Parts: sequence; structure tokens; C-alpha cells
Amino acid sequence: MSGSSAGISVSVGNPTICSENFGKYVSYKVVSESNRAGFRPGVIVVDRRYSDFDWLQNEFSFEFPGCILPPLPDKNAMNRTSPEFIESRRRSLDRYLQRVVAHPELSNSPLLVTFLQADEGSFVRAKDEAKANKPKLASSAVSWLEGTVNSLASGKPGLEKSAADLKIEETAQYITKLEKQLANVVKHVDNMVRKLKESSAHLLEFGQSLNFLGQTEGDAIGTALAHMGETVDKLGGCYAAQAEEEISKFMEPLDDYARMMNSVKAAIQQRQEKRNAYIAAMADVDGKFAALRKVQGAVGKEAIARQKEEAVTLAEEVRERAKHDYERVTDRLLAEFETFRVRKAIDIKDIVNNFVDLQIEHDRRMEGIWADVLTKLQSIPLPSGMTFDDLAAGLPSHELGGAGVVPSREDSQGRGVSSAAANQSNFRDEDDEDYAGA
Repeated sequence: MSGSSAGISVSVGNPTICSENFGKYVSYKVVSESNRAGFRPGVIVVDRRYSDFDWLQNEFSFEFPGCILPPLPDKNAMNRTSPEFIESRRRSLDRYLQRVVAHPELSNSPLLVTFLQADEGSFVRAKDEAKANKPKLASSAVSWLEGTVNSLASGKPGLEKSAADLKIEETAQYITKLEKQLANVVKHVDNMVRKLKESSAHLLEFGQSLNFLGQTEGDAIGTALAHMGETVDKLGGCYAAQAEEEISKFMEPLDDYARMMNSVKAAIQQRQEKRNAYIAAMADVDGKFAALRKVQGAVGKEAIARQKEEAVTLAEEVRERAKHDYERVTDRLLAEFETFRVRKAIDIKDIVNNFVDLQIEHDRRMEGIWADVLTKLQSIPLPSGMTFDDLAAGLPSHELGGAGVVPSREDSQGRGVSSAAANQSNFRDEDDEDYAGA
């Protein structure tokens, strides 16, 4: 399996393109195994599509407000059935589940058990039940809440800023800066990967041209050019492989963190909503107390006073629940901040280390490819039957012309000299004759 954490192993694989009435979608095999209570024993395999992951994310957001949820890949994208996109999304979904099963609250949620183990029919029913059971605020209640919060924001008394408020404000400012910097890094990594792919394409074209040239030349030069063409083809493949490695091990993990900034901001917003609800509940209690005081002790308004008292009691209960929710989400958010800080440091270090390892391995592959072709070129026989190595062993280094060394021939006294040396002698003779003639 792709990975395991706290007694749960999980992986996402085998993407399959499926058809339905409204078009095509991709289904993934989600494989899990757990020894935890509540899980069925053994390896369980279920089919899930992206919208199922999205459902799980939305349910987590509702059940665990203030939690910094792992990021899902973006919903809308072009070329959603291309092999490259499908494999990239599969990796992102796999990383998503690895983070979910490592989270202390999310991994213990019955929602995860349903997602990982429910068959198709049971899963559909579970989604329908979750939708039906989710409470909905009536439009009048929403208007009342918004009006109360807005009036408080306009100057009516609310909550004093606490140490938690200051910590969360400081974190929000940090997240805003971090988001910009991560987005900038991802943009430049994307440019680097694009250039690697372009270099790969250019090298493949260059290799093909060398092969064609070698076919035209023939003999030793043709063989040398053929070896060079083969080598350049390998280099092109090496660049293409490097690009894919940098996408999966560097750019995608960084992009995950860039998108996680949205999760952090969403968690902060949820805490703010709980704060607003608590402020609104306190204001409601104050308003109902004021209404009660107007009728308390008034002759003939005893029944109305009792109704007002009951209303105050109910409002106080709502206030206490709102306070509890607000404090619970605040505590969760602060704990999530600390976990995020530590986890981010570890993950970013691993991501950078992976990038460095990729560069080292890429350079090793490139060096090996060049060393291999150098050996082949040096062993190519020359027309005289000699090799470049033979020439190198018999001539001073300053007379070696590399691939430009040509076979020897005899001089006028029967001594073997290189064509280059003979040409030099001819040049001197011609110069002497010109000089003598002058």
C-alpha cells in the first residue's frame, strides 16, 4: 500500500475512465486495511471518484470546524481525461488520504470508515442521510444573525480581544505572506519543468538529425554520428524523466502546501463564524432581558412576563452552547496551528531534500550517458585500420586533433608522417618558393 498511519493503511490507484449520461469521469481504486475497532478486517477495495473525495472533505469541514483540512486537488481542470492529468490527480488524492489517516481527529471519524469501506449502495445512502440530517438555518434566522453581528461591528459591545485572538491574527498575517511566497515558488518551478520538457523535445529532434546525417556520411564518421544521435536521444529521455520526477516529487507537494493555505484560512473563518454566533447569542440574551424588565411587576402582564422569562432561559442556553462551540473551535484551531507549524517544517525539508537528490541523480545519469558514448567513439576504427586510441598512444598530445586526426602517409624518404604534418611541410615549401622567387 502507498502508506500507513496509526493502524490504517491506504492507497489510491488504478484510475479508470468511465462513462455516464453527462459525460466521462475517472474512478479510482481506494485500497485500505486497518486493525482499528469499527473497521472491517482484511484488505478492502472500493471505487471512488473525485466527487466522493469532495463529499468527504465537506463533511469533515462541517464536523470539525477549525480543523486545517488536507487540501484536495482543484475541482475544475482542462484535459481531465489525459493520462498526465489523471496520474497527477491520483497522486494528489493519495497524498490527501495519507494526511487524513495521520490526523488524530479525522482518522477516528465514522465518516472515514464509510468512505473507505462502504459498498456503492451503502455509500450512496450514507451521503443522502448526511445531506438530510445537516441542519439548515432559515432565511429569517440568517438575517437575524447577520443583523446582530453587523450592529455589534458598528460599535455595540462584543468580546474583548484575547491572547488567542492575537495569536490567530498573527498567524493569519503569516499565512497571507506564506501563500504569496509559495505561489511564487510554484510558478518558477513550473517554468523550470516546462523548460526541461522543451529541452527534451529539442534534444530528440537534434538526435534524429544526427542520425540522418550519419546515414548520409557512412563509414567511421557515420558511425560516430550515429552514436552521437543515440546519445542525444538518451539525453532527451533523461530530461523528460527529470521533468516528471520534479513534477511528482517537488512541484506537486509544493502546490499542495500552496493550496493548504486556503484550508488554514477556511479554519480561521470558521472560528470567526463561531465567535460571531457567540456575540450574537450574548446580544440576544441582553435584548430578551431588556424586554423582560419592561413587563416585570406590571399589573395584568404576569403571563407575558412568564413568557419573557422562558425566552430569556432559552436564550441563555443558546448562549452557553455558542460559547462552548466557540471555545472548542478556538482550542482546536490553536492546536492545529502548532501541528501545522511542525509538520510544515518537516515536509518542506523533505521536499527540498528530494529536489537535491533528483539533481544529483540526474547529473549521474547524464555523466553515465556521456561516458558511454565517449568509449564508443574512441573505439571506432579509422580508415587506416587504426583507432583514435592507437593514434593517441603514438602521437604527442599537441599533435592530436581529436576527431580531426587523419591517417598517415609516407614522405619523400619513405618515412611515415601524418597528413597534417605533410600539409604543414608543403606550406613551408610553397612559402620558401614564393620567398625565393621574390
